[in-house]
Formats: sequence, C-alpha cells, structure tokens
Amino acid sequence: MGTIKFDKAGFIINGKREVLHGGEFQYFRILSSEWDDRLRKMKQSGANFLSTYIPWSWHEPVEGQYDWTSPERDVRRFLDLCKKNGLYVVIKPGPYICAEWDFGGYPHWFYEKDVVFRTGEKNYMALTKTWFSACAEVIRPYLITKGEGPIILMQVENEYDHLCKYHPEITGSKEDARKYVTTLLQYGRDDGLDVPVFSNDCESIIGTEIINCNTYYPNIPWFTWWRNDFYEEQMETNLREQPDKPLMVLEAQAGWFNKHGYPIVPFELPSFEMATKSITAFGTSLINYYMFAGGSTWPYWGSKGDGGGIGMTTTYDFSGVPIREWGETHEDKYGSFKLWAYFLASYPQIVTEATLSYDAVKLVSGASHLSALYKEKSSINADFKDTYQGLFALARLGKDYSSALIRNLGDDQQSLTAKFTSTTLGKEITFPASGPLDLEPHTATFLPIDFTLSGDHKIIWSVSEVGFKKDIGGRTHVILHGPKARPGQTLIVSSQAPKLLAGEVKQEKTSDGWLLSYRHDQEAAFQVGEVVVLVYETFAAYKLWQQPDFLMQSDVYHLDHVKQSGTTTTLGLQIKAGKAQKTSLIASKKIKKISLAGEPIPFKPLKGIDGGVSFQLDQAPVQAAKAEWTSNWKYQYDSAESLSGYDDTSWGSIAADKPLELDKHYEHGFYWYRWAFDVQGNVESLFLDFKTNNYDRYLVYLNGELILTHNRSYWIDIGKKIKQGKNHVAVMYVYEWHTKAHPHEGPIKKISGLYLPVCVRGVIDGKDHKEEFKSYKMRPFLGGDLAKFQSPDFDDSKWPQAAPNKKYIIQEDLGIFAWFRREFSFSKKEGWEAPLLLRIKKLKERSLFFVNGHACGRSENVGPQVDFYIPAQWLKEQNNFTMLIEGPGYGDRHLGYKPAWFEELEFDFYYNARHIDIVLETE
Repeated sequence: MGTIKFDKAGFIINGKREVLHGGEFQYFRILSSEWDDRLRKMKQSGANFLSTYIPWSWHEPVEGQYDWTSPERDVRRFLDLCKKNGLYVVIKPGPYICAEWDFGGYPHWFYEKDVVFRTGEKNYMALTKTWFSACAEVIRPYLITKGEGPIILMQVENEYDHLCKYHPEITGSKEDARKYVTTLLQYGRDDGLDVPVFSNDCESIIGTEIINCNTYYPNIPWFTWWRNDFYEEQMETNLREQPDKPLMVLEAQAGWFNKHGYPIVPFELPSFEMATKSITAFGTSLINYYMFAGGSTWPYWGSKGDGGGIGMTTTYDFSGVPIREWGETHEDKYGSFKLWAYFLASYPQIVTEATLSYDAVKLVSGASHLSALYKEKSSINADFKDTYQGLFALARLGKDYSSALIRNLGDDQQSLTAKFTSTTLGKEITFPASGPLDLEPHTATFLPIDFTLSGDHKIIWSVSEVGFKKDIGGRTHVILHGPKARPGQTLIVSSQAPKLLAGEVKQEKTSDGWLLSYRHDQEAAFQVGEVVVLVYETFAAYKLWQQPDFLMQSDVYHLDHVKQSGTTTTLGLQIKAGKAQKTSLIASKKIKKISLAGEPIPFKPLKGIDGGVSFQLDQAPVQAAKAEWTSNWKYQYDSAESLSGYDDTSWGSIAADKPLELDKHYEHGFYWYRWAFDVQGNVESLFLDFKTNNYDRYLVYLNGELILTHNRSYWIDIGKKIKQGKNHVAVMYVYEWHTKAHPHEGPIKKISGLYLPVCVRGVIDGKDHKEEFKSYKMRPFLGGDLAKFQSPDFDDSKWPQAAPNKKYIIQEDLGIFAWFRREFSFSKKEGWEAPLLLRIKKLKERSLFFVNGHACGRSENVGPQVDFYIPAQWLKEQNNFTMLIEGPGYGDRHLGYKPAWFEELEFDFYYNARHIDIVLETE
C-alpha cells in the first residue's frame, strides 16, 4: 500500500517529499482515443500529476443509471493510463464542478427534485451521498492508499466562497457552510476515500482537516489585469491561518475561456511565467495550471458563461494552453512549463525548505524618473519606496538555495538594481555589478542568490535564472538562462578560477569572487569545480529535454519517448515539415553512431563539452494529409411546423406555466410550441405580450409568418397582422444552455421554456381585451432531428443541389432553419500527425454541424471562433458533413427579411509532424 502525508512544507508520497507541478486535464473534453497521447505529452513536460473533475451529469444522465464503461466515460481506463504514464491524479468528484460545464456538472433530473443544491438541505445531501458512493466504487481501487494507485488527493465542492459571498441567502452562515463541506468530507470517508481532502476557495473549512486552497487569476478579461495582490492576499491568509497545511494553487492561470460574441482572450507567455514564478515564490507545493491540456465543449455540454452572453465556444483551448485542443504542444508555454518542472525537480528545497521574506531583497535604484509627492515635500525615491508602480521583490531563503523574485507589473520597462545580505559572504551585496537589470513590462524574473552549485562553489548572485541540474557521466551540469536582450552576469565564489569551456565568457576576479560576463544569445559553457555550467537564451532553454542518460537541446518539435537496450538508445521524435532541426546531445557515454532508418547521420563533437555531439535533421515540406469536398451541397427546408396548416395532432401538450425541466424535457436543442386564438370584431390595437426567462432565444411565427426573433420578453405589435377568426402562433424555442450554477452568470438554477404568462392584449370594438394562454401543443426537436438528417446513412438523394460557388444565400422560402449536407474525403500519410480543422470564416447567423453523425461544434456570426477541430477518431476515408443553419430572419427593428448566408467552408491542418526514430549507439 502507498502512503501520502502532508505538513506545512508540502506532500510526502511513499516516504518521499514531492513538489507537485502539473495541470488540469478534463477527460470528458478529450476523446478517449487521444487520452494516451495527451498524457504522454504531459509526462514528457516534466509534470508529475494532473487534476480532473468527474462531472455528475456525464456519468448519471438518468437517475440511478450510471455510465462508467462507454469509451468516453471509462474513468477506470483513464486512471489506468495515468498510472501507466507515471502521473499522480488529483480527483474532483464535485458534487459541484463549475468548469464552464452545463449546470455546473449537476444532472438535469435535479430539476424535478425538491432540493436546495450546494447546501446542507437533506434531500440534496441524500442525493449527493449516493453520488459520492457511486464515484467511490470506481475510484477507490485507484487510491494510492489502496495499492499503488495514482490518486493522491480529492476535492469536495469548488469555489464555494463565491456562492457564500454573492448568495448568503442560499449558503447561510459560515457555520452552515462549514458543516455542509465537512459533511461531504465525511461521505467520502464513509466510502473509504482516505486520501487528503481539499476544497478550492472555501475559507469556511479553515481549521478542519480539509485544506483550503486558491485560484490565481490576476488577468480576468474585462474585470482586472495584473491584479496579483488580490490573489496573493489569499495565499498569505492560508499561510497564516493554516500553519500545519501546505500551500496549494488549484487553478494557476494558464489562460481564460472564450464566449461567443467576445474577442478571443489573449494570455501570453509573460503572464504565464509571471504567475508561475510568483506562486513559487510564496512557497506553493502544488501548482495546478488551469488548463494544461485543451479540449472541446461539444454541443450542448457547455454553460451559458459568465455575465450571460450566448454561451461558451466549442473550443476549450483556454487562450493557448501547453497542450493545445488538437494535441499540438504550445512551443512557448509547453517549453516554459517543462523548464520550470525541471527546476522544481532539481531544487525542491526552494519550496520545501526555504522561507518567504518580504524584505531580504530590496530594490535600491531605478526609480529616479519618479517623483513622490508628500504633504510637506516631494522627493525622488530611487528605491521605488511609495511609488506603487508594480515593482515588487521578495525572496525565498534557504540553507543551500535562495532565490529572489523581482517583477514588473507596470506598463513600462524598468532599469533597476537590488541589494541583499549574502550569508555566504556575510555582507550586503548590490547587484548587478555593472549596469542595471532591465525588466520588461509585465514580466518577472526568479534569480539565484546564495545558491549552491556544489560543495563550497556557490552563485552569490546572477541575472540569469537557474534552469535545472543534470548529472551526466558522473558530472553535474547546471543550466543558466536569460532573455536574449539581457546581458548575462554571475558572481561565483569558488576556491579556483572557473574554467572556460565554450563560447565567450569574460572573467574578472573581484574581492567578492569571480564575476563572469556573457551574452544569453550566444551559447557558452564554463566549469566551476566539477560542475559544468551551460548558458542558453531562455527560448533555447525551452527546447532542452532531460532523460536518464543524456541531455538534449533540439529544434525538433517533440520528444515522444526514449527506449534503451544495452548500448543502443532510440529517440522517438516528431519533426515538423519544412524546418531545419538542429540538435545537440550530451550523453553519459561516448556516441559512436547516429542513424535514421538505418542510414547514418553525420555528427560532430561539441567543443569543450565531454560527451557532447551535434547533428541536424532536415524535413522537406510535405503535404502529409489531404481533405477535400467530393460533392456539392444538398439542402432542405425545416420550418414546416411554423405554418398555420401544420398537423400537430400527434404532439403532446404542456401547461403554459410549466418549465421544460419540470416536464422532464432535459435534452438541449430545439422545441416547437403551437397554439391558436380567435379574434372577432374591430381590432384597434393588439399585442402579443411575450414573457420569457430573458436568456434563451426564441422565434415567433403568426399565421406562418416570422414576426420576431429575440431572447428577451417583448410586446409584439400584431394589430396589422391579425385576421378575423382563428390565428395560429408557432414558437421555436431554442433550449441550448443552463448556467454553470455560479454566482456570476445569472440565476443559480435557470429554468427554460415558455412558463411565464403569454397573452394577447389590446383593444377590440372599443373594449380592453386580454386573453392569457393556459396550455400549448409542444414537441421537442426539429423535423430534421427526428428524421436524422445528420446521420451519414440518411438518404438525401431527393434534396435540391446547390450550384457550387464562393457564397450561398438562403432565400426566404427556405425558412429560418435549413439543413446542408456534403461529402468529403480525408487521407493522411502513415507516420505523420496532421490534425484537421474546419474553417467557417463567414456564416450568418449560426450553425450547428456534424461529422459522420458526431456533433462537432457550433459557430456564431458574432464569433470569435472560426476554426473547429475535427478529431481523427471521427474521420474515415469518405465522410459526411451535415450543417444546420439558423438564419437571422427578421431583425429586432423589423427592417424586413434578412437572408442567412455563408461563404464556402474550408479544410486546413493545424500542423504537420513526422514521427521518426533516431538510433544512438554508444561505447
């Protein structure tokens, strides 16, 4: 049996202290055929754990009927793969998950229950206890405490502080909140879930055995930018109020989600790295990036999204995460994460043994351009005191390894110097020695001070960051790196002069030690004692890969795997077409031969580096895959239900005050309502008073004519459109989203359908007239849904065929809803990666589309998404593409019919990469 324990310094797993560095991987957003690929890439990045939710709605869509075995819901297989790939798992069964997931992960049948969810109310808790027991049956054998399983931690609830703050009328007192969350803990314990438990953003549980932990999102779009202090105050609170527990950040910002109608949220590398370094500086022993592996939110699993809007995009790539939605590694963020993972694995003492200090490192110059204005005087404070310009320094002080975090959150570059008292030298030191440290806007640097290389060989200070250390062939290699534009300087204490090995390094003996000067954009190496120090520009350091017997710096796209057999090592690489692939290797044994597919590759030794060689791989541009349309568009009308003469006698009925959910209609999609009313006499004015939940979209037809499309309550003037006698109303209600049961996006429990009063009111024959409707005829789904137009087996031979062109304009007689079908071919060369995308550049108003019957995505005229990932799992040599287009019809201002239209859709590929095996033969 394995063990996991914790103290204030972090986690001890199977007797070994671990700094946990990983990220969010949501198996329900990634097809099961892709799990192993993404997990291997996580492992190769240096991650040692992942975190995932278990959405209740994904596994119990019908009460009492669980699905743990179908391919996309096979949690056991997923956990087996995590174990195979050497990744610990942080499991989060809810009951509430958020995750921009429909209804926050609650199953829709909750709506028919008399419960107050996310509280200690007895009916809700009874359902939750049953859910926890169902989860426990699946995950219990995978706990580290039940064998060598991968699960080391469990979360209960999620972001409960948000609900407590915005809806205290739901959560009650702090004691009520505490009791609710600790009861969830007890449910897990009753079912044998005996790993440590935490809750994310849940202050009420401080003082219990549950660990309270944090999010770290300084850059929230349209809300706050670079607001680190708010999130760091939370970390400080936990350090102060949980002195016996580790500091954990369960959502370290790696990006932000996208919503229809809003721009794609930028989250660039400096933000990613600033978050990483800041969190580490506070001593965080578990950093979970949200997200790490991107995914897709297939229709209709997403929520409406914060602030309302019209829902989440299909892509859940989260501003470009380390592993993209389509499986490509993000060149910068993946490399940055990998380098930091190597650093934490090399020097865990920076987190586990060093202490946080706010005043050990002080900024002493650089603010001479700033004037501080006091009541009695003004002054130039060169040390940034009282300037509040986003300049910040703190330190982690340890016995052998200390570091200084210096960051610039302002909009301008800053040139500065700093000072600290060196324990090695026993004196105060100001650095850099010559010239200031230039710090770009919105960046952070994590610099070594009093940092041991080996024995009595130490770095006193450096303007280069330490990457990691690697033992090769009995010798320790230490990586230093820095930005291309930053001149490199390092002060070293050593009993002997450092030895220049490669590149240009200037060396000066000072009273404090050996001052080494170099450039980061020119690779260099020097030796201090028995330690070889390798200098790289930071982006070159991102391309470093360490394996047990070698260190590789390479332009190759990805290192898939390494296999060793005797004196032979096989490197499984991916290389992108059309790029030169320069590679350097430092091996523990002398390399005799390098070959590819049996053919030798010429190589040469690395000057000054024992065991080092370099070689180049070239891959000419290749069209690795091909996708093209093989038929013209066929199309079909689908609005017959709007017509007055439509036969709805087979439809069911629904009371006018009954929401869809309470009539047990849980499936998202399209719902038709129909009813009729009589008008007799002289109509002076008449309105259809249409009340809705002010969230969902609806289209209103009167006597077969579309008179309104909207998503808000509305008075529709029908006085000139009415006829004597019977009038027919048809409403297409689009039931796409629930909220994510979160305080920031409207009703916690949003209900849907025509359940608010709808009536006809006005003046007829000089008298006030009002008729309120009591019931409707109702049928779920479009006719095309029922006929399975999206099925690849559907016979569309009688459909009209569109003449091929660049743009297609849908005429009024085709109606607001129209289906389009087309065939395409797909082929890919063996041994290549070429993820397919569909580009919908311009389409008005919206579309829902399918590939071989699988719902692949949803596009909106308002954007921002135009490229949609088509998973290889759904592709064949010949494929069907089906698209449902909903046109705009009438605008809100009644300016007449506006035709739907779309430009020709295109295929493309996110990237091409070839799998190759390089064979190294050593002595």
